[in-house]
Amino acid sequence: MVSKMNQNKSKRIFNEFSKKKFLVIGDIMLDSYIFGSSNRISPEAPIPIVDLNDMNHKLGGAANVALNLSSLGAKVCLAGVIGYDSEGELLEKILIDNGIDSNLIFKSSDRQTTQKSRIISNGHHVLRLDRETRVDVNSSISKKIIKSISAIISEFDGIILEDYNKGVFNKKTIPQLIELCNLNNKAVYVDPKHDNFLQYSDIRLMKPNLLEFCNALNLKKFNEKSGFELLKKINSDILLITKGADGISLFQDSLHYEAPTQARKIHDVSGAGDTVIAVFALCDVCGLDSKISADIANYAAGVTCEEVGVVPVSINSIKKFISTIDN
Repeated sequence: MVSKMNQNKSKRIFNEFSKKKFLVIGDIMLDSYIFGSSNRISPEAPIPIVDLNDMNHKLGGAANVALNLSSLGAKVCLAGVIGYDSEGELLEKILIDNGIDSNLIFKSSDRQTTQKSRIISNGHHVLRLDRETRVDVNSSISKKIIKSISAIISEFDGIILEDYNKGVFNKKTIPQLIELCNLNNKAVYVDPKHDNFLQYSDIRLMKPNLLEFCNALNLKKFNEKSGFELLKKINSDILLITKGADGISLFQDSLHYEAPTQARKIHDVSGAGDTVIAVFALCDVCGLDSKISADIANYAAGVTCEEVGVVPVSINSIKKFISTIDN
């Protein structure tokens, strides 16, 4: 059931979006899409031959979270690591074009910029090529990131930690960053991955997907009891589990709230989780009820799943949805 919202508050919320400033910290990626068509099989191997028609590049990982926030009017600073390569230069240009502050992005000589290249043939995703470094970022760069963040953390309304297991977060950096945020009374929103899952504690929100949640707790399938157990274990105010076609599950205090997916037709789930955490965090710092924030984030993810490729949610889409839940 979709939560109801006061009409005056819904109008005010859009003005609040543009007043908020977020720091997104995490694994930054360049998502590349290669579009083509295929009507023949290679004589060299039983694989389709794809005739290339077009290629485009988009922000991925933590950069996509930043893009979603920026597209809704918030001010955003992105912190992370890229390589000294053409992919990193292209990524920085796209960030600038979208008004995202990249001053806390550091370049490393021992890493390459993470790039995920997806081949789309006849409208279908047929192959993905990953170019990445998955070891921990070297300690000197980690220290620079934390030192730089500590100097400006007072400027932000919320902090999002976007972990893709590419090396920005580890057992040393995670507690340092969370302690820094908590000392400055900044809400921390976490999108975890399996390597560091249970390292995140004393936070505002944990947002795993269903597979990550089940793997972390050694579960064969989702159950309500385990949601409350994890909430208590990591001392998080809120647990928000994204469940793909089954929508979302929200845990807060003694509340367990579920909502089905808002996607009319799913074309591509890439980036849906990034949209959820960005939209929920922005609504949350604006003072919206958690159930309403979850409903808006769930709807936004559904909208992005209707498009091919990683697509940020638009302010007009959010306005359209909120108009349907006003009293």
